[in-house]
Amino acid sequence: MTAEVLLMNHSAIALAADSAVSIGENASKIYTSAEKLFQLSSAAPIGIMIYGNANFTGVPWETIIKSYRSKLGDKTFKTLDEYVSHFIEYLSSNKKMISPDLADNSVYDLTVSLFCEILEFTRAFLTEIAEHQDGLTEPDVQNIFDAVTTSYLESIRSNEKLDNYRRDWSKRVRKKYSGHISEIRDSLFGNLPLTVATKRRLITIMIEYLCRSDFGDYRSGVVFAGYGDDEYLPSSRSYFFEGMLLGAPRIKCEQKIVLNSSEKSTVRPFAQLDMVYSFMQGISMTLNKHIQESTLNGFEELIQLILPEIEKVDAKVYKKMKQRIDSEVPNILNNLFSSWAQEQESYWRPVVQIVSVLPKDELAIMAENLVNLTKFRRRVTTDSETVGGPIDIAIITKGDGFVWFRRKHYFDSKLNPRAITRMQGV
Repeated sequence: MTAEVLLMNHSAIALAADSAVSIGENASKIYTSAEKLFQLSSAAPIGIMIYGNANFTGVPWETIIKSYRSKLGDKTFKTLDEYVSHFIEYLSSNKKMISPDLADNSVYDLTVSLFCEILEFTRAFLTEIAEHQDGLTEPDVQNIFDAVTTSYLESIRSNEKLDNYRRDWSKRVRKKYSGHISEIRDSLFGNLPLTVATKRRLITIMIEYLCRSDFGDYRSGVVFAGYGDDEYLPSSRSYFFEGMLLGAPRIKCEQKIVLNSSEKSTVRPFAQLDMVYSFMQGISMTLNKHIQESTLNGFEELIQLILPEIEKVDAKVYKKMKQRIDSEVPNILNNLFSSWAQEQESYWRPVVQIVSVLPKDELAIMAENLVNLTKFRRRVTTDSETVGGPIDIAIITKGDGFVWFRRKHYFDSKLNPRAITRMQGV
C-alpha cells in the first residue's frame, strides 16, 4: 500500500508520495525505499505517480517509465491526454519490453486469481450451509456452484467495458484464451461435481472479466499530471492498469481533473485515502459511513417498533401512518444527510479555497504533510506500517517544468557525482 497526494491550483501542481512497499500476504514484509513518483518527460512539465502493484505484467513501472522517457526524448504534445495516449501506445507497441509471453502470462495470472476467489468463496458458502443441515448431496453442491457463478457473472457484467475495448474483443479473447482458461479451470475445480453449464459459465465469467473494467489484486494505479504545450492551466488523469489483452493494456480512467475559472484548486489523495479524507471532511470515512448506516437502521427499527402497536389499536390509522412513513421518511433522511454534507462542506471548503492561492513551496509542504498524516497514523496504531519512508515531492509549473522539491536517492550522492549529473532535471 501507499499514500499519495495531488494538489493543484492555477499556478502549480504538487505531487507527494511515500516510499513504503509491502510484500506478501497481509503486508508481511515492508521496505521503505520504493520509487513511486517520476518525471514522465525530460522536455515537458509532466509527472507520473504509481500506486498499487509496482509491476506491470512483471516489468517494474520504474523501468517502463524511464524507458518511455528516454524514447520520448524532446518530443512534446499539445495536451496531457495526448501524453497519456502516447504512453499507452508505447506499452502496446514495445514487444521487447512486454513480450507476447509476458502478456499471455498476465491473462493466466488474472484467471488463476479470479477462479481462486470464486472457489474460496464457494467453499466458505458450502461449509456454512453444511453446518445448518445434515451434510450436502452432490446436487446440492452443483446447485450452489451454479448460483454462485451466476451471481459472479451478473456482477462482472454490471461493470463497463474497458476504456480501450473494441467490438470484436470478446470473440477474439474467447478464441485465443478459452483453451487455456479451461485448463486452469480443470486444475482448480477438477475434483468438484460441476455441471456442464457451470463449467461453461466459468469460461464466460473469465472472458467477461478480461473485457470489463473490473480490476483485482494485480491492479496498478497510475496518475498523470501536468501541462501540454497548448494548456496553460494544469490537469490530471488517473487510471487503473491491470494486465495486457490482445496486445493492449487493460485500462480504465478513474478521474479527470481540469482546472478552469470556476474550479480553481483540488486536493486528491490516492491509495490510502482515510487520513486525508478525515482532514478534509472533519470525520473518518469509516465513522461517517457507520453514522449514516446506523441512522438508517435506527429509523427502521423505530418504525418497526411503533407501527405494530398502532395496528393493534386502529387499523385505519395504521394504514394512514404507514403511507405517510413510506412517502415522508425517505425525504426526512435525505434532508438530514444533506444537512450533514453541507456542514462538512463548510469544513473543507475553506481549505480548498486556501489551496487555490498557495504559493508553490507551500503547496509542496501541504502535500507532504497530508502524506505524513497517514504515515503517522500507521506509526501510532497497530495497523501495519504500509505508509512510510522518505516522502518524495515534486512541483510542476508551466514555466519551470518538473522540479524536485524533495527527493531520496538509493545511493550516497557525494560518492556518485556522475550519476547525479546524469539525473539532473530527471
